Amino acid sequence: SQWKDDYAVSCELRRMHRQKRKSSFLEAASNEAKGIRVAMQPEVEADVQLAQRVHFTSKLRRSDAVRGAKRQRLLAGSIFALENDADTSKLAALQLRRER
Repeated sequence: SQWKDDYAVSCELRRMHRQKRKSSFLEAASNEAKGIRVAMQPEVEADVQLAQRVHFTSKLRRSDAVRGAKRQRLLAGSIFALENDADTSKLAALQLRRER
């Protein structure tokens, strides 16, 4: 009957649980070493194939271009040079405030 071999069934269940617990612990440790702090789903072959077909293209954002132009101006010019008259007036206003 079904209760005859309950010891063997219990041993098998405990063995499977230990294997599952060990593999989940190793996976969590591996993810933690990679900086992943959330539980990950198991890898599915269909997802792997889909990810291999995706090609990302990076577009240069306007903010990157503006930042790049500003950086080039800074690298090309003197760090002590003023850019325009507005900077000169700001500097004069600052000096007046300091003198008060």
